[in-house]
Parts: sequence; C-alpha cells; structure tokens
Amino acid sequence: MWALRTTTTFAEAVRAAVDLGGDTDTVAAVTGTLAGARYGRAAVPEHWTATLHVPLPGFGDRVLDADDLRGLAQRLAAAGSR
Repeated sequence: MWALRTTTTFAEAVRAAVDLGGDTDTVAAVTGTLAGARYGRAAVPEHWTATLHVPLPGFGDRVLDADDLRGLAQRLAAAGSR
C-alpha cells in the first residue's frame, strides 16, 4: 500500500515495492495487482510484457505470452462471476 500511495504511475509503484527489499517478488506481485487496478492495463510498460513467456508443464513446447495470460485471466474472472 505504501508503494501505491507514494507514487503516481504503475511502474513507479512496482519499482518502489521492489526497492523495499525482502520478499520482493511477492510484494511486487501484490503491488502490481493493486497498481493495475488503479491505473489500468495500458499503464503497464509494453517492454515489461513483450518478452513474457510462461511454459506449460505437460504441454510440450507450448508457452503462454502476455495476450494468452490476459485471455486466461478474463475467462477465469467470467467463470467466477457466474
């Protein structure tokens, strides 16, 4: 919450969270989620997601990119609202 309250952009908030040290991956993930809700998807720097590739264990060489992950999140959110 501190990182979100003391910055004015998505990137600044996530960088501030990482700069705190400690469990930076978890703190940055939570901060990124909150900052995304506040600033919207368009505020995420393109170069942060352009090289995103998530391998799918058990699916050969298949990977998810940022668009795939976005679609998955939207489908999960839609299923949860039923």
